[in-house]
Amino acid sequence: MKDLLAVVAVIAAAMAVAAASVGPGHDTGTLVSPPEAVAEQFVRKLAGSRYDVALAHLDDPSPAMQERIRMTSDQLRGRAGAIEQVEGKPGVIGADRATATAVVTTERAGEIAMPFTLVRRSGSWKIAEF
Repeated sequence: MKDLLAVVAVIAAAMAVAAASVGPGHDTGTLVSPPEAVAEQFVRKLAGSRYDVALAHLDDPSPAMQERIRMTSDQLRGRAGAIEQVEGKPGVIGADRATATAVVTTERAGEIAMPFTLVRRSGSWKIAEF
């Protein structure tokens, strides 16, 4: 019985720590994707011409923005050739704003750094500018 109470106490303590990091602690990357992961996922979806899915990462998913991401993707592939690898790099994280960079390794142009500004909406990071 003592062992069961100890397990319950440890689980309760872990849940309290998680709740504190998400709520008042303003979790920026423990239980949500960090800004660099959001930027990397976004660029991977652009590379795969998955524009509708990429919209989910944007703060403004308007039809005009969908056209902008399509053009950005086409320009990137036209200028650099096949995209071989995408890696997210962290930037500066504030309370509700962050920066991140997606480093794209391409066939012809080598590495291209794509900077992003992100905002936090409902606990998740969304791309505001790219």
